[in-house]
Amino acid sequence: MTNRIHLLISASALLFLSCNSSLLQSRISEGTIEYALSFPGADPDGLMAGMLPEKTILSFNEDMQAAEVSAGMGLFRT
Repeated sequence: MTNRIHLLISASALLFLSCNSSLLQSRISEGTIEYALSFPGADPDGLMAGMLPEKTILSFNEDMQAAEVSAGMGLFRT
């Protein structure tokens, strides 16, 4: 029973102290994230291999975000 009380007090203190850290208060207001895409089950020599996208770029600021995907050897872009 005493171990549970100590665990509860420790967990509460950790939660309280971590929620007030400056990490949560500093925010990134804009930036770009680039994701590499892979298709583990796809045949690299297949007919549609050139149509699969290789990366996605997500750009964001405080008001908006946009994701760009280029596929089909650069022919299709969203």
